[in-house]
Amino acid sequence: MNTQDAIVNRTMHIKEQVAALESSIVAAEELFIAGRVTYLDIITAQKGLIEAQVSDVDINKEKMLNQVVLYKALGGGWQ
Repeated sequence: MNTQDAIVNRTMHIKEQVAALESSIVAAEELFIAGRVTYLDIITAQKGLIEAQVSDVDINKEKMLNQVVLYKALGGGWQ
């Protein structure tokens, strides 16, 4: 497995994690309205979502840097 494949793999996992955490926020809000959880549970779910989104941004940055390194390695116009 090369670096690009690993990045794509991680990207897919992070996207799935983000989607799951978005659903958990909706569920936590519904449970809060029903009086079954505290607002702290909603904030905790939101914190997890933000961390996953930051990971997504980091992976995108890594993907772009990997492309630049490849471009440079192939002699891509650098002087």
